[in-house]
This record gives sequence, structure tokens and C-alpha cells, in this order.
Amino acid sequence: MPSDVRTLVNGFAKNSLQARREGLYFKEKDYKCVRADDYSLYAKNENTGVVVVKTNLYLLVATYTEGMYPSVCVEATEKLGEYLRRKGN
Repeated sequence: MPSDVRTLVNGFAKNSLQARREGLYFKEKDYKCVRADDYSLYAKNENTGVVVVKTNLYLLVATYTEGMYPSVCVEATEKLGEYLRRKGN
């Protein structure tokens, strides 16, 4: 398993407080974890960020960069995750 994927999987294995405290290292950047729960991890680094949503079969990973709206990234990723969970994926 590639190290970036392992990092994301481990983020869900931790309790949410620990994930928020430790942050996330992804794609050679340190991110501050701003949300962690059973299905979602949100992390940011200055003007960029990563949104990870877990379904039964997949980890959906979306990123945003400077000039993009983080809320749009979150909404799109969460809606896709919700759709896949409803379908049993």
C-alpha cells in the first residue's frame, strides 16, 4: 500500500481527537486536521486542503488549491460519498 494511502487509512483508525491533534502528512505536506469523524477527514495547509470521505469500499480523496472554495470541494466529495454508501459501496 502506498504511504499516502496508508496515512489516510491510519487517519480513520485513530480516534478523532488524536487525528485532529496530530494532523495529516499527505503528498509531502503537513496538514492541520480541522475535522475528523467516522466518515470524513478534512485537513488544510495555508490555502490548500484535502478532503477524505470513507465509504464501505472506497476512500474518496479530493483536494483544493488557492483560489478554489473549500466548501465546494467538501460538498461535492461528501455528496458522492453519501451516494456510494447508499448504494452499498
